[in-house]
Amino acid sequence: MKRLYLCFTMILLLFVVCIPACGADFRTGCHVQVVNCQEYITLRESPSTSADELTKIPLHFYAAYLSDAENGFARVSFQGTEGYVLKDYLKVVGDFSGKAVTLTSDERYTINLFLSNFTEQLFAGRSGFFDVDAATDAEMIQFAVNYICSNKKEWIDEAENEDAVMTAPWNGSRARVSDTRVQDVTERYFGKTPADLWDSIYDHRDGYYYWDYTNDLFSPFGFACLYDVQKFDEEFYSVWFKSIGNGVRWSNDNCYMTLEQAEDSFDERTINGNGYALIRTDGSGNLEDKSSWILQRYVWNHK
Repeated sequence: MKRLYLCFTMILLLFVVCIPACGADFRTGCHVQVVNCQEYITLRESPSTSADELTKIPLHFYAAYLSDAENGFARVSFQGTEGYVLKDYLKVVGDFSGKAVTLTSDERYTINLFLSNFTEQLFAGRSGFFDVDAATDAEMIQFAVNYICSNKKEWIDEAENEDAVMTAPWNGSRARVSDTRVQDVTERYFGKTPADLWDSIYDHRDGYYYWDYTNDLFSPFGFACLYDVQKFDEEFYSVWFKSIGNGVRWSNDNCYMTLEQAEDSFDERTINGNGYALIRTDGSGNLEDKSSWILQRYVWNHK
């Protein structure tokens, strides 16, 4: 009888060990680790075991989870490459969840407005991952120039001579901004400045970046509309949000909207995926003052 009991117990334990990671803990932006494989899993172009291989993710390595996909796959971002892996081989190891936060209308507005600086330029690509500790100079510079185009037009000058114009990446470019201004923006939003000012898609010379520019600039991408905020440390807040208003004009006042209000006000076709942001604050708990906030992590899952 004892042998039968021990045998049953061992079978039960083996069954428990082999159960895949529970999907309930998977949400956009969570940190996942590769488990339950011999050496690696394959990152593929589409959710199929016959799809082309993009790269291999070794056992115990980490990726950023983006969303569920068909055929038991999940969309993830691994070292800058987005693709599909079988979800059974992933385990959630950190999603930066914490204590739920109830927001006032002004606090919701401030957080949405802060994140809209990123959604309005499709920051991190159509589906990608950004972490400030691993950020490249090119990523930060591109964000800063796009931010200045959308929000600080008074900082933009015209090129002083045709020589400067013709050396820009696009002929006919007449806009420029000083690299000091660009460094101000990266310091403000990322807490650091680029080490290499020449690591950029823009033409950089004599302390200026040059690029093609239209004064009536219209961003085709939407504003951020949060649906969950959690505090898990004195300084850090996790925010889950959607991008709404893609392809149509919107105003900063839309950032006061709850997700329900925004979905009722905007056509479903303008809603563009889910995002996750990890925001570092000054620890004061004042969510109406974003002047000290730093974007620590940003995960974008394009619809």
